[in-house]
Formats: sequence, structure tokens, C-alpha cells
Amino acid sequence: MKRLLLIVILAASTLISRAQSTALEVADKYFANKEYSKASDYYDQVLKADPANVKALRRMGFCIMNFQGQELNATQFFNRALKIEPKDPVSNYYMGVIFMDQAKLASNTNEKSDYKAKAALYLKNAINYGSEDAKGAIKDLNGI
Repeated sequence: MKRLLLIVILAASTLISRAQSTALEVADKYFANKEYSKASDYYDQVLKADPANVKALRRMGFCIMNFQGQELNATQFFNRALKIEPKDPVSNYYMGVIFMDQAKLASNTNEKSDYKAKAALYLKNAINYGSEDAKGAIKDLNGI
């Protein structure tokens, strides 16, 4: 009986793993075609099954960044990725970009300063962890 239960558990685990892989593959195809709304639906499925999937977290954040008016909501996904991989240059870079964009939009001087400080922190981390893109972003940030 225990052996049968073990076999059932292993079979179910294999099916779940295949479903996650398939959802990730489909999401990646939509992502590659810049169909971010469709991709986000599949990344959501992946994250429900595997909340610590850093690739899916990053890509979900990027998808949400591309939804009109939702840029700040993307930070939740990059933050989750950074809790798992604090030295992730990609998540640090996009957090910096989001806060830099918010600094550009801010009408209040204090709010602008706050966003610029957050952007600088994340962009400097991204540079320290190997992001070349963050170097150019820092220059842009200094011009705000």
C-alpha cells in the first residue's frame, strides 16, 4: 500500500512539474512576441505553483511594467525576486528604472527626491552585480 501511494505521489509530482514547464514555455513564447498580457496570465500560473521561480517573477514584473499605469505594481514581483536572489542585477535594474520613471513624473520635490534616492540605490546595486545597462540609467537619473 505504501509503495502504491509513493508511485501515485511521484506520478502526480511529475505531471505538476510538466504542467509548470509547459506554462513557462508558453509564457516565454508570448513574452518573446511582446504579448505581455497573455504572457502574464501564464507567468501567474507558474507563480501559483512555484512562488520562488525568479525567472517568472522577473518576467511578470516586466510584463506589468508594460501595462499602462501599472509600473509601480511591478515592484512587488521584482521585490519578491530580490528576496530570493538579492544580488540579481536584472531585478535591481528594473526597480531602479521604475523609481527613476516615477521621479520624472513626480510633481512634488520631496516625492521626486525620494524616488531618485530609491532609483539610485537599485541602479548602483545593479551595477555592482554586473548590469551594464544600469550605468547609462544612472547618467539619465542624474539629469532628472
